[in-house]
Amino acid sequence: MAFLRVLFSKIGITILAYILIGIAVGPPPASQGKLPAVTEATGASIGTWIQFVIWVLFWPLGVVFHHPTFSL
Repeated sequence: MAFLRVLFSKIGITILAYILIGIAVGPPPASQGKLPAVTEATGASIGTWIQFVIWVLFWPLGVVFHHPTFSL
């Protein structure tokens, strides 16, 4: 019950909003805002999921500090 209490508290709603914004902003360019494909558990697919989770957790750093010098 304590989990549900925290989930629907101000802190829980804030964490949920943070994660949803991270998914909406979307990881560049591998999955482009979509969840990585679920195929078989290979090193590449696990690496893609790890990259996705890291992006969702640290999306503010990408928004603030990612300023490409040039684009094609």
